[in-house]
Amino acid sequence: MAQVQSGATNMAKKQRVRSLAARNRKTSLRGTMAASEYREIIAKLGMSQEGAGEWLKIGKRTSQGYALGEYPVPGPMGILLRLLAAGKISVKDIEAAHDR
Repeated sequence: MAQVQSGATNMAKKQRVRSLAARNRKTSLRGTMAASEYREIIAKLGMSQEGAGEWLKIGKRTSQGYALGEYPVPGPMGILLRLLAAGKISVKDIEAAHDR
């Protein structure tokens, strides 16, 4: 009985992962940022998920949600992160604008 229940739990986890992956693909097609891109960019910027949450002032749980694909990354935040990753703006630029 325990093996049947464990198998059902594993199937439920796999279905959730497939669902999140499908949602990420749809999000990517709409021009917003996919979870994988969010993770890549914050890593490129030298930030952890928690650190990105603090720096972006969104909280660590929201940042983790973006990284896991649980929540879509808002369009303006995606643009900001892509500009940072491309070197078009710097962290100092953002911090200076925030302090105004």
